[in-house]
Amino acid sequence: MSGKSSAFIAGLLWLVTTVAHANGRIPGATGLAIHPTDGHVLLLALTYGLALSRDGGASWTWMCEQQIEGNGGDVDPSIVVTSDGSIVVMSLTNGGVLVSRDNGCSFERAMGELQGHRGVDLTLDPNEPGRVLALMSTIVDVVERRPRFRNILAHSLDHGRSWELLAEFPSDLSAETVEVAPSDSDRIYVSGTSGEDPLQGIIERSDDGGRSWTRTTTRLPHGSGSLFLSAIHPSDPDRIWFRVPGRGDIYGVLPARLWLSKDGAASFEQVGDTQGGMLGFALSPDGGRMAFGGPLDGLFLAPSDASAAPVKIADQHLSCLRWQANGLYACAIEPNDPYTLGFAAEPTRGFAPVWKRANTCRDACNPGSPLELLCQMPWEDIAPLIEAETAVCEPSASTPQVEIDAGTAKDQPPAAQPTPPAADRARSTKGCSVVQTPGVGTPWWPAVLLLAGWRRRLRAAVVAACALGACADAEPVGGSLTEQSEHDDFHGCAQAYASTATGLEISGEHLTVKVLDAMPAEPERYINRWTVELQTPGGSPATAATLVRAQTFMPVHGHDGRVEPRPQPLAEPGRFSLDRLNFSMRGPWEVRLWLRSAAGEEDYVVFDVCVAK
Repeated sequence: MSGKSSAFIAGLLWLVTTVAHANGRIPGATGLAIHPTDGHVLLLALTYGLALSRDGGASWTWMCEQQIEGNGGDVDPSIVVTSDGSIVVMSLTNGGVLVSRDNGCSFERAMGELQGHRGVDLTLDPNEPGRVLALMSTIVDVVERRPRFRNILAHSLDHGRSWELLAEFPSDLSAETVEVAPSDSDRIYVSGTSGEDPLQGIIERSDDGGRSWTRTTTRLPHGSGSLFLSAIHPSDPDRIWFRVPGRGDIYGVLPARLWLSKDGAASFEQVGDTQGGMLGFALSPDGGRMAFGGPLDGLFLAPSDASAAPVKIADQHLSCLRWQANGLYACAIEPNDPYTLGFAAEPTRGFAPVWKRANTCRDACNPGSPLELLCQMPWEDIAPLIEAETAVCEPSASTPQVEIDAGTAKDQPPAAQPTPPAADRARSTKGCSVVQTPGVGTPWWPAVLLLAGWRRRLRAAVVAACALGACADAEPVGGSLTEQSEHDDFHGCAQAYASTATGLEISGEHLTVKVLDAMPAEPERYINRWTVELQTPGGSPATAATLVRAQTFMPVHGHDGRVEPRPQPLAEPGRFSLDRLNFSMRGPWEVRLWLRSAAGEEDYVVFDVCVAK
């Protein structure tokens, strides 16, 4: 590594440290949950905690990540709000499910089967708004350097108070999402990828409420992150939309795809795409239109049957979408967007801001509550960065809000709905006395924007198999994965993975790849550089072969290296330089290479390396 590169990374890390409480991420919303019978209760998952509104967006209160067992980072929680107002959230670090029954003042852990397992998704049964389904997928073993998972689907019939095991799935599945069909609660879908082959998408389908399951598989494009369930048609349980997110980095260059299945996940057709991550998808309540988009391309609208091409209708850096009876909600990634949460009664006519980050305040709960004890100090650090006041919420005049008809749920009479304040009316409820300030107002944004490409938004595993001792029974070459301490050898990878890159060689179906040189020779955190040679089966340089793409990937945590390596051909025949091989933390890593032979045959190889420094 050059002196300039070292200085650059050191400077970058210093900048990151200065904004640690903002997680090194652009402030914004990453998910939205809405009360199933009261559209005025809105819950936002943020890059810096949660925000709750009980009045349609007129006022908001903040909950810190520490309340949901988080300490910062790039993992975003899955969230739902049940019909009795309970907030159900996936734990950010310790596994399992957390429930609040007092508007976020305190959370309690769901005990039993869910405890200690990595939660990947929550969903609400649209036909039983007190029933919550929780999908867990935890690495429990490593066999022949491939992870094995325990996949649990559980449900709660009492708003998250108690949980019952509904199903378990084979250990080759790396589960990601779960959805219940709005027209039939017995129809449940679970999606993910294979731990054996990251390009094999897997869909598990139940027609009897989870008692039995049928698996279908599909081949994913090169560079795909996973397979995510996005929506099920309100009246046709066989019509499902899936997101194929590309490389998984919202600032990546590989396109994300939108797929539609009309036959219950037996076959698929592409109905849309975006150049960056497709973080948002929503289906209109009647199922006739779809909206989708992401942080690079903005928002698109199209007929759900793909009978017409998608039309771009907004430029916001979208991170989530929710389509209710009253209109479309859109989460955005600030600072350049006009809102954190926007709303449009009719999307083609434009969006109005519902909330900006500066309108947040820390709620005043009972003295001694977890929110008061855990969030006071983090809020004092975060508030200036998001341009909010540090005081708790007070009943004072505040920022004007756009008037939003939150809609009437099918089981809720209009008279039960409160009326949000008009756009030119001061709030009468609790709120923060701050002024909205559009645009960039603080000097740390360049550092965050620079860092954004290094951090991945997708859900990440929070429990590693070897850290739990789950690899003790695996016997790779050299002995057990747990023989060395984490301090010296994070996740014990040196016993199973190569600790020196130079000289590594592996063969695919058509080509062999040999590492001729590595800088540094022993893989280290952050940027590494390899020189590789593509060879024919006979050992000669494959002069007309191509190194198409490279990726670093950490299998025990389920994330990539947050930087796309750049393969560059060299003067010597068959040789390529692999710059920007980024290992963002210590532990076992894969260097994945996509190849193409002179005859046009696609090939794929994986190097297993240990980053111990």
